[in-house]
Amino acid sequence: MTRRFIFPFLPAIIALAILPLSAPAQEIDSARTSLDIQNEELLETLTEDQEDSQVLDRLEELAAHPIDLNRADLSTLQTIPGLSPMIAASIIGYREKHGPFTQFGDLASVPGIDRQALDLLYRFATLSPVEVSEPLFGETAVEFRSRVMQDLETPRGYVEGTYPGTKMKLYNRFQLTVGEHFRFGILTEKDAGEPRYADFFTTFLEVKDVGFADVFVAGDYNISAGQRIVLWRNSGYSKSVETISSVKRSSALISPYRSSLESGFFRGAAWEKRFGALRAAAFFSTNTYDARLDSLTGIAGSFDESGLHRTAGERAKEDNVSETLVGARISARITTPRVSGELGLSGYSSTFDREIRSGSPGAFEGTSASAVGLDYNLMVRGTNLFGEWARSHTKAIGGVSGLSTRLFDGFDLSLLYRYFPADFVSLHGYAFGERNGETRNEEGMYLGLKYRLLRSLTLRGYVDVFRFPGRTYFNPLPTSGKDLLVQSDWRFAARTLLTVRYREKAKDDPLPVSDSHTRRIVTTQTQRNARVEILFQPARAVRVRSRVEFVRVEWATRVPPESGMLAFLDIRYRPRPGVQVYARVIGFRTDSYESRIYEYENDLRGVFANTALYGSGQHLYLLVQWEAFHGIRFSAKYSRLVRDNVRSLRSGYDAIPGDELSRFSVQVEFRY
Repeated sequence: MTRRFIFPFLPAIIALAILPLSAPAQEIDSARTSLDIQNEELLETLTEDQEDSQVLDRLEELAAHPIDLNRADLSTLQTIPGLSPMIAASIIGYREKHGPFTQFGDLASVPGIDRQALDLLYRFATLSPVEVSEPLFGETAVEFRSRVMQDLETPRGYVEGTYPGTKMKLYNRFQLTVGEHFRFGILTEKDAGEPRYADFFTTFLEVKDVGFADVFVAGDYNISAGQRIVLWRNSGYSKSVETISSVKRSSALISPYRSSLESGFFRGAAWEKRFGALRAAAFFSTNTYDARLDSLTGIAGSFDESGLHRTAGERAKEDNVSETLVGARISARITTPRVSGELGLSGYSSTFDREIRSGSPGAFEGTSASAVGLDYNLMVRGTNLFGEWARSHTKAIGGVSGLSTRLFDGFDLSLLYRYFPADFVSLHGYAFGERNGETRNEEGMYLGLKYRLLRSLTLRGYVDVFRFPGRTYFNPLPTSGKDLLVQSDWRFAARTLLTVRYREKAKDDPLPVSDSHTRRIVTTQTQRNARVEILFQPARAVRVRSRVEFVRVEWATRVPPESGMLAFLDIRYRPRPGVQVYARVIGFRTDSYESRIYEYENDLRGVFANTALYGSGQHLYLLVQWEAFHGIRFSAKYSRLVRDNVRSLRSGYDAIPGDELSRFSVQVEFRY
């Protein structure tokens, strides 16, 4: 990193450490301050460079339609991301003993609840004094979101005419809600370079709590069952500092699809109905996928999930494979003085209209696939036992089993074992693991801990040991690794939060060797990241964050180590109600892409940005959000990346001459 980028951060960090000690006491506005911090901790380990995320969409959906703490059962409460199963059970127990909550202040009396849980409940929960019967056709609400994103520089594909469309990335989403029972939505999206302004189109009609169904969705939808082994949407939390709740999966079984990701959803109809303690669901789907076809045999290779249809080659892969799928689920609710929870059985059978043959070892091949799994989610004397085990059409059995418990006041523990043989195939699962979502060829044991040592000091950490028993596309032999993370959060002054994180990951890695045989050897790669961050809130309208992160990557065989550093200064300012301004400047230097550092950043509502920074240079952005009128919100973002000592950025048809990449994005949201 060049000096001009390092030095401005060091005085800022020192100042942030000193100022709180001399400032008058004033509590951090916790509920407001933690909103984007919670998002970052939940999302920063997900795949980078995804401009939309089903996980982010789920957070928005839950914030817009919070869970009623006076009516929710245990499984519903556990769908709040970041809320531990033990606190969810404690809320239910307190409500049964003392009656409905009348105000959010009552939650502070729930045994075991902490500041983080209260922040989550303020954001994702609501309170109603009594259950109200809603009319069939109640109040109507209309929501609309439209955004435009565009790089200011011109990539090679436009200069040479390879990309026929405009540089704009367009997104439009419309939703009509009628009372508590009906919802209709349409979404269109065009990637930069695509010629069609609605290259991707999705729609749904949802009916809830109306006679024949508790939930019925026609159109595009997701199924999220059990622990993601058989059926889950194409995204999910990975290992993170949410060491307790991140391993457990809970979600609404059937939900409309509202994301612009062009894969990982079903298209057809789904139905769900509760009969006393039993709940049944059935679903049907016929959907198409992008895939490259062999010109002679017509056999399809692996699916292309990019959703890009810019070049002639990309358009040639569009909708080449069709899948027809039928499935069902049945579950039983258990309610006894000692045990409560749910047991479930899920399964599906699918058929493709052409043969699939992938070059990746262990990947799906053939024309038909199926899977059936048994899952459980039980609270037994304050301990949550959960898991799912499934059998795929290859006759292989795989799954996960785990538990979460509170050993004593302030000390929580999660334990998870996962096992997926090399021949286990789950086309529509998205299991927790080192390769989050792969759901094949992996075995591992995860231990997560959270300890509230003091009211102002919380320690969190995990250790994960894993191995890949079969060969992969890059590794000809079985490989293994381990992952360790430790983080402390210390409110050492009234308006200041100090976060220190250390992560170390060691895993076998194929390494090319430069010789006449162009061999690849398997060696051990060890990466260590150390992060220090200070959050300081001098006033309710202003919040300042400063971070320094170091990385070092070493290989056991013949390769010199690499290192890197990232530092940023981030300011959030609320000049008046309804207006927020975010500004961040980042300096970075790493030896190569191997020592890259990821940086999660604030963006337009609904946009997910987790950027990999490498080489040396600076990155900055300015984000403005303005609620101009009641129900109308505008937001705009400008970002700029400058890298030192390079002649171009990106590669292929996306290559941009020069050392600078700028992007401007604008979004308008309307709700009436």
